[in-house]
Formats: sequence, structure tokens, C-alpha cells
Amino acid sequence: MEKTAENITQNFTIEQTSKGVTLTPFNKPYKYYLIFLHGYGMQVSKFFSAFLSPELLPLLDDFKIYIPQAPKRIPQNKDDDEPPTFSWFNYRDINTVNDK
Repeated sequence: MEKTAENITQNFTIEQTSKGVTLTPFNKPYKYYLIFLHGYGMQVSKFFSAFLSPELLPLLDDFKIYIPQAPKRIPQNKDDDEPPTFSWFNYRDINTVNDK
């Protein structure tokens, strides 16, 4: 059966929380675990559908995929009136990697 976004739940389980999205092969052990870190200002919900594309789905049989959501923080490289954005760290201060 060809894997499509419509029948993905027959082949994979999808768990989505505020901390990220996990895609796990259904009733099948996986060989590989992929952790995909998104870029600055991105939200997991904006690009997760790329993993559900018909071109990529057949390649995911042996993978469990986790896409964590970066925390919201106020980047120091922005103006003070800019709203917080999703960022793993502030590139001007690498010590913010440990900040939550």
C-alpha cells in the first residue's frame, strides 16, 4: 500500500505535544532515531507536514522521528519591543542554551 497523509495512521503513530512531535512506526520496531531540530523562529506545526509527503513516507519505515519545539525567548539581537520567538539559544550569548 502506498503511504499517503490519509493512511499514515495505519503505518505510524503521531504524538503531538507542546514540546514537539513524535512519529513512530506502528506495530514495527524501528532501527533509527532521528531528532530534527528546526531553525530560528520556526514552529513544528508549520513544517511537520513535510515529513508526511508521499515522496518521504516510504523512506521512514525504519525511523522513529522526534521534532522538538524550541522554547520562546526574547533574542538579544532584536529590538527590545520585539515579541519573544522560538529559539534554541541566543547566538550572541551561547550560555542561553541552558536557559528555559
